[in-house]
Amino acid sequence: MSLVCLPGEDLSTRIPKENTRIIGYVAEKGDRIIGIVTGSMGDFYKLEIGTPENATISFLAFEGATKRNRPDLKIGDVVYAQVMDEFAHADVELTCVDALSRSRGLGVLSGGFLFKVSCNLARRLLSCQSQLLKLLGKDYKFEITVGLNGRVWLKGAVLKDITTIYNIIRWSEYVLESDIPAYVEDEIRKSKGFPIACYFEANEQYRLDKMVDGFILQILRHRVDRCMCYNEPDFSKCAQVIEDLEENELNFFIKYGELGSEADVRDAYMKQKHRLIWERRHPEIMQERERALREHKEKLANGEFDHSFWKKGLFWQDKKNYEPPYEFYLSKSTLEGDKPLSKDWQYYKKVAQDPEFDKEQGKKSTVSLF
Repeated sequence: MSLVCLPGEDLSTRIPKENTRIIGYVAEKGDRIIGIVTGSMGDFYKLEIGTPENATISFLAFEGATKRNRPDLKIGDVVYAQVMDEFAHADVELTCVDALSRSRGLGVLSGGFLFKVSCNLARRLLSCQSQLLKLLGKDYKFEITVGLNGRVWLKGAVLKDITTIYNIIRWSEYVLESDIPAYVEDEIRKSKGFPIACYFEANEQYRLDKMVDGFILQILRHRVDRCMCYNEPDFSKCAQVIEDLEENELNFFIKYGELGSEADVRDAYMKQKHRLIWERRHPEIMQERERALREHKEKLANGEFDHSFWKKGLFWQDKKNYEPPYEFYLSKSTLEGDKPLSKDWQYYKKVAQDPEFDKEQGKKSTVSLF
């Protein structure tokens, strides 16, 4: 225990405060700790427990152990044991059984992942007021053993989950107990992130929808072009086909963003979000747009057609691009020649099981320039 004395104070009379921080572990009788086997000596195994003194444990101090049935411990094995006796400047004696020769959870910890934390955090995790492990248990399946000497043994079936739990526990030391629920919820949400398989599937569907809607838009453009060429200068007969084209252009813009742009599904959704925010912040502009469009349709129905006004790009796109050639740009992935992901239904499963699979697929992607 580390204490701070002011000038003139006697160390022996200094009363430690409740928030005194424990820097190193000092073995005390009854403590349950985690040790690492470093060797054997006669009928004893030597363990390292994070103190200046070594620890020893008899081969008979395990459940079911006899002189003929000795536990087979190897160097590096992790043991969860209880302190029997501790003497100054002497080895600490450990045991893995209680007075009835029952292990009660003590013994060798096989597999798993061992890491260190501060003694303060270890005591906090073992406290009955701690919420951290209970909250983690709602979302993950894992086994955990916490030693008072600041060592934590963690075991689970999914490596990603173990990494997430490790990071949450390690940084929880700097979070107030009252903030633990919000902290755990936020960290779990970050760890799950955006499923890569869902993204690929959504992006593939986005590309297919964009291609189909783009071809429909091109058909409507050709229809307007033929109608205007045939009925010029009386465009009142083309009022309905022009309105259909503008309505579809608006829907295309709302769903996919700027016309003729290269984007993926995430870009399109972000553009939708920012467009809605902009429209809410500028209601007067949106009202003027609605008035101008309504006036434009009324004039068109009466046979009045302002071609220069229609080509200004007041609404959804620059109308000067209306003239041939009618170019429609697919999303970037399609232009680069990547195979449609929906053709290989095992692709999503492969990506979920092996993150490196997607990287290798990206390296094989080719770009056709001619």
